[in-house]
Amino acid sequence: MSSQEREHLQKLMEIRKQLLSGPKTWSELVANLKISKPTLSKCLIELQKRGEVQKIGILEGNKSKIVYKIVKDDPIIRKVYEMFEETQNLFLPLKIKEELDIEQEMIRWFYNDVWAFMHIARKIMQIKNELPKEKAQRYIKEWIVLAMHRASEGMKNSLEWIAEEGEKSWIDIFGKYEDDPEPFIKALWKYAEILKKAEKEEERRFREGKVRVVKF
Repeated sequence: MSSQEREHLQKLMEIRKQLLSGPKTWSELVANLKISKPTLSKCLIELQKRGEVQKIGILEGNKSKIVYKIVKDDPIIRKVYEMFEETQNLFLPLKIKEELDIEQEMIRWFYNDVWAFMHIARKIMQIKNELPKEKAQRYIKEWIVLAMHRASEGMKNSLEWIAEEGEKSWIDIFGKYEDDPEPFIKALWKYAEILKKAEKEEERRFREGKVRVVKF
């Protein structure tokens, strides 16, 4: 990450901190932050596009004013951000922390499961369209057996780990997402978004020559 990008992220963080204490008008943000007005405007627009900040009108007595306020995330979205840490590794700008709670572990498990399903489904379609019918059917059956084995083993290992390491509070966590999976699905989307941004950062470093491949 370049020094300019770090500085930009720092400005976004400063704005978030201001708004966490309550809604602020444009004038209040200008007065409280050591950020130029053009930069502040640009940052606020970015935060609004991300869905992190809202610009709304409020009434105070007979007067109205425009304020900026933080959009309250579901707690699990904040946990997604906490799953990652920056590294000094030129190849991997972000990495997943080793110590994760049960909700964070589930996000990683389900994301990997979706990836595995799409990978095998793509393989099956390639085989179906590229090989003779009888040969394709044989290979497709083998891929499906492999998929079922991996899926069942993965679920078995996860449930056995939960049975071994599980805490009483996990009952409420599983029940919460059983009744309303929407927050968990949003967390999966946010997790995928962060991984995609890290991948783009890695590609940018290669393009700019900051990471060089050494041939032996």
